[in-house]
Amino acid sequence: MDAKQAYEYGLENAVDFERDFDTIYGPMIDNSAYALIKQRYKYEFNATEEQFASVVVNARYHASKFPNALLKNLVTVKDVLDSRIICDPMHLFEIVMPCTGGSALILASSKQAKILKNKPVYLLGGGQAFDRGMWTPAYGSNPSITTSPVKKAAKQAFDMSDLTINDMDFVQLYDCFTITVIISLEDIGCCEKGQGAEFVEKTDITYKGTLPLNTDGGQLGRGQPYGACHFMHTVEAARQLMGRAGQLQVKDAKFGLVNGNGGSMANECTLIFGNEIP
Repeated sequence: MDAKQAYEYGLENAVDFERDFDTIYGPMIDNSAYALIKQRYKYEFNATEEQFASVVVNARYHASKFPNALLKNLVTVKDVLDSRIICDPMHLFEIVMPCTGGSALILASSKQAKILKNKPVYLLGGGQAFDRGMWTPAYGSNPSITTSPVKKAAKQAFDMSDLTINDMDFVQLYDCFTITVIISLEDIGCCEKGQGAEFVEKTDITYKGTLPLNTDGGQLGRGQPYGACHFMHTVEAARQLMGRAGQLQVKDAKFGLVNGNGGSMANECTLIFGNEIP
């Protein structure tokens, strides 16, 4: 590919391998890219389809109780596995439902927040990390596609907040596909690498459980309003920490983690929130 062609494809700043091979001949973004990550994860760690389906079962359980959720019907592991294959090995129910929507938060200084009528939520830490291309999944030049930049982003956020994963009362993780959740759980430190699938299968990740996950149903249950989807996890974190989550309220929630994902797990942003400053 010459310089003119690279410019036409928007790849003038891409590394040679990504520009000449992965972007042209590799997986497309979204379904095929995440399916490739899931396939590799299954190969490396012997994860089962039933374990991946557990993520969807939890999402639909929360969505069934969330007023604005798109997919309110409960599903079983069997239901997930019986849904048709869209991009092997990804089932239909493992993929987000696109929808319209929006999200908003009011930001203020901590001094101003204390005099407002509603209980404030504080941003305590943040981190961002990248690998591969910004949007193009250049897997061929990446040493591992089952370890994500979430690991670096989460460490930055925890270091800034002076908190750890053990301090978190809930996590709101970007869940465009089930594999995203499982890898993110590992890379924020909930379990060792390769144990994420077993973790979601054996851990109570409902709002009443030991590690509440995506308490509004996440994108797999609530739906994915493109453009607003990342921020909606932040809105749910604020709702939980303000004690305004209704029947999905996590008891005595003080601290929570939010993670946003882009570029087929190529770039990640992690935020730590609390309703008090430790």
